[in-house]
Amino acid sequence: MRRRKRRIVGSANLWNAVLAAAWLCSAAFLISPPARAQSDCKILRDAVDKLTTVPSHAYETETNPARPGSDASSVEMISTGGAIYITMNGKWNKSPMSMADMHAQEEENWKTAKNISCKHLRDDSVKGESATVYSAHSETEDTKTDAQMWISKSKGLLLRQEDDVDIGGGEKHHRSIRYDYANVQAPALSP
Repeated sequence: MRRRKRRIVGSANLWNAVLAAAWLCSAAFLISPPARAQSDCKILRDAVDKLTTVPSHAYETETNPARPGSDASSVEMISTGGAIYITMNGKWNKSPMSMADMHAQEEENWKTAKNISCKHLRDDSVKGESATVYSAHSETEDTKTDAQMWISKSKGLLLRQEDDVDIGGGEKHHRSIRYDYANVQAPALSP
């Protein structure tokens, strides 16, 4: 994954908040402008774009399959009112990265992605909501990502996502993310 280095003033917690926000919106790495002509990739791109405009609450669990027995990490992210809020050590913090910043980063990542493919897999449901499941593959200079994404048939929103990311050097991650769009409110921030 190619990232621009940013200088962030503050604690390591702020940096972790930025990284967590970037990981949760990583579906954006899966679709690039050349792939837009493909209808399956356009559907995925549109769903990912909605993550930067529609209030959402994401729940992510990440594991490292290359390290059996390693602990799973869990993160929650709420995006609403142009702001991103992330849990860290059980406390809510406002990310220094805004939804506009996230959208700009996604656009940059789409431009650098290569070897993109998207494919309709099957129909399914998530918590009783009718969904279409797609597979997506992309590569950047540094990573390879294979994902399955559940898109709401009625709303075009991303409901669930399963990613396998190969960062190279034996570093692999599996992320399971589910999204909720009902009654999303900014959380009470931790002192």
